[in-house]
Amino acid sequence: MNMARHELKYEDIKRLLAKRQLDNAYLLTGEEEYLKEEIIGILKSLLIDRSSEDFNFNVVYADDNPDGEEIVLLARTYPFVSGERKNPMGRLIVVRNMEKLSPAGIARVAGYLENPLETTCLVFVALKASSDKHGDIIRLSRHVVFYKLFDSRLPGWIAAKVGESGKRMTDDAIQYLVTEQGNNLFNLDAEIGKLVVYTAGKNEIVLSDVTGLAGYGAGNTVYDLQRAVTEKDAKESLELLSSLLREGERSTRILGMVVSRVRHILLGRAMAERNKSEKEIMAHLRLSPFFNRYFVKETKHFGFDEIKRCFSSLVQADRDIKTGKREEKLALELLLLDICGR
Repeated sequence: MNMARHELKYEDIKRLLAKRQLDNAYLLTGEEEYLKEEIIGILKSLLIDRSSEDFNFNVVYADDNPDGEEIVLLARTYPFVSGERKNPMGRLIVVRNMEKLSPAGIARVAGYLENPLETTCLVFVALKASSDKHGDIIRLSRHVVFYKLFDSRLPGWIAAKVGESGKRMTDDAIQYLVTEQGNNLFNLDAEIGKLVVYTAGKNEIVLSDVTGLAGYGAGNTVYDLQRAVTEKDAKESLELLSSLLREGERSTRILGMVVSRVRHILLGRAMAERNKSEKEIMAHLRLSPFFNRYFVKETKHFGFDEIKRCFSSLVQADRDIKTGKREEKLALELLLLDICGR
């Protein structure tokens, strides 16, 4: 096979597949499983007709076939032809948990890859591949590494994913979705799919659509707690904390949201000192007016020395929770009291 030997990234393989530049073997490694599955889906759509899928698409688990015999047997089998073929390649074989191949299995598969059948596309999937153990497969395959998507890239990814449905999503709705689901593309994709159905007949997904679908239109949320902290309302903060914990909210997420709020307070105060407008501050911090109507006004009650002490309290609470020095609820209660000035 004539192919570049350097590692590719997700964007590279997407670009090549969009041009229908295909190879007989791919090695997909890295943490981001969702993007691996997306690429497998694209390859399947390019190579396999639905009418012949049962004959020409195979998934093999190396755990069950460590010697590689079944993999090579399938790879050397010509595809079943039904009507006009999409591509010279007509058989797709996905080998999952490739790292489970035995040394003999790796040698057998590598031997096949030295002279592959031109009608077969082999896709090896693994979390990691080492040059010592899997060097021949790495050398003879198009190696694509799928790194975890940086948090800063999630909004763009969501916007693009929503765009595939012909809709757009507002910035505050995207930010809310990221905060709720975290960096999990499978969960985000599922939520986007539900939102597309939920907003049938509309061209835009807004914050109220996301909160409505999530069931946060009523009841307490971590955003209510952030608001109470910003207002220095110790009583309401403690009540909201108790309610959230009763409802099953994770203490680590609550702490993370308080950290985020103190950071926003610091940045908001700094921008206000530079005479930035409320609109500029809210836009820079990507805060939703829905949950932060009086944010800029309330941050004026925090001095910079006070904010510095808040960060010290956050570090202490995090340490107390992780070491078990204090029970999680007590550690969070003391933190809220410190921030709200008791």
